[in-house]
Amino acid sequence: MAASERLITDVTAQAIEAAITQVALALGGESGAIPAYVANQLPVRKKDITDDFFNGNLRSEIAAGNFAHVRPGDFIKSGNTEFWVVACDGRLGKGDQTNASNYPIYNTHHLQVMIKYLGSTSLWLGKGDAAGTWQVSANDKGRCPWNAATDADPTSTTAVGSNNTNITRQYGGNNVSGYMGSFIRERIDAVILPYIQGIFGSANVLKYREIHGNAVVTDKPSGGQGNWNGCTSGWTWYDRYLDLPSEVELYGSRIFGSGMDQGTQCEQLPIFKHASIQDIFGRLDIWTKAVANSSNAGDRTSYGYANGHNAGHASWACPLACIK
Repeated sequence: MAASERLITDVTAQAIEAAITQVALALGGESGAIPAYVANQLPVRKKDITDDFFNGNLRSEIAAGNFAHVRPGDFIKSGNTEFWVVACDGRLGKGDQTNASNYPIYNTHHLQVMIKYLGSTSLWLGKGDAAGTWQVSANDKGRCPWNAATDADPTSTTAVGSNNTNITRQYGGNNVSGYMGSFIRERIDAVILPYIQGIFGSANVLKYREIHGNAVVTDKPSGGQGNWNGCTSGWTWYDRYLDLPSEVELYGSRIFGSGMDQGTQCEQLPIFKHASIQDIFGRLDIWTKAVANSSNAGDRTSYGYANGHNAGHASWACPLACIK
């Protein structure tokens, strides 16, 4: 492409972007502030907003409910870790008892982000490839998210037991199975939460209330495939800071999991309304919080379709968090 052609292309792109911004401002009102519901409808642009978030005015604008300079599809980087904005005010006013003083997310403007990489920190033994991704190595597939509870020490090299979602773990003093009893839920709480709190500050990673599956039955048909048995059979509200996405958040509909696997995570994320999952995350296998059957978890495969895999499948963990 000639230099003159590139200039025309660049100018055209800038003009389109300026026109979109002017429309968004008009929809936002005379103040010039773009509210979240407008920002969530704007096209994905894949813009690095790291400097403006940490060193500029972006955080103060967001705190005032102005999303003029951020939209789903922008991202924040810290080392090799990427935090992709998936929604503006994604959990504002959502959840149980969130209007209490210890749930500021109920009325706090924020960005909902989906974590793509974890830098040099291992989620579990066997970090994976040299790029510092979360995919486990071939020798460590037995430590994937849905292992039985016999693996008390995630860094141990001893046997981990059966690959089964119908496990029992302690959470809040109770025995639970399903998503809340899964190995990956345990590890994102123990490893990823402190990691992102260290980047954004503990007070800036917001606590919320969410419904999660905490029990599994093995003798009932799966919601997604007739020859599978097992599904989530119980749920309740939990205090949370980050969680795996639901199938609905990724695809816009439930695939393998039951209705109990969604909670308030029951609407497709704005980023995936305007861009494909593969467009953002490439050919990654991504775990969801859905129980596909008594031994499989729902995931999004590297080819882009939905499936259910057992713990021997080395998928990635890309949880959601809310930051201010």
